[in-house]
Amino acid sequence: MSEIESFWERLNSLIKKMNTTQNAISVQCGFNPRRLQNLSAGNRLPDCFEAVAIAKALHTTVEYLVTGEQVKQDNSESIELLKKVIEKLS
Repeated sequence: MSEIESFWERLNSLIKKMNTTQNAISVQCGFNPRRLQNLSAGNRLPDCFEAVAIAKALHTTVEYLVTGEQVKQDNSESIELLKKVIEKLS
């Protein structure tokens, strides 16, 4: 399976999990309703700006759509900062 096919497989899997359609996601992203269908049928990828909008609409990351890997975020700095703020407020 090509990387492009994998992208569309992941995208369609997320769309199915959200119980929606390519058309609905296209509209949510501000695209022509058939934009995702046209890209998928032509075996083409969206441009970077479209990919960001699609990822946001599907509550995922562009990295996941492209590679299938989730980004691991290190939230330890944010957690420590929140702890300090909470201490000061207490």
